[in-house]
Amino acid sequence: MNTDSKFMHLKKTHIHFETKNSPSIEKKIGLNNESIPSALSTKFLELTIGSILSWKIHIDHLTTNLSTACYVIRSVKLLMSHKSLLLIYHSLFPTVTSYGIIF
Repeated sequence: MNTDSKFMHLKKTHIHFETKNSPSIEKKIGLNNESIPSALSTKFLELTIGSILSWKIHIDHLTTNLSTACYVIRSVKLLMSHKSLLLIYHSLFPTVTSYGIIF
């Protein structure tokens, strides 16, 4: 089996990174006479980066996750001790907000 046929079943996309101030250039990339579509964002090590090198998509994703965590804590706060609620908080919030901070 050659390399080309081995990877034909995979879904392929590409991403073209640019800045807000750079002019938008349409890039057409293909493989075996097929066009490969461009993606607006990509996920790398669980960090979502937009094609204009912004964190907006990643922040929107974090906001959704943290909102869910707040809902969980609010739902169980009358059923659990303060110590247990703090344990839930520290297991959810700092890990989500600090992951990837070095980037």
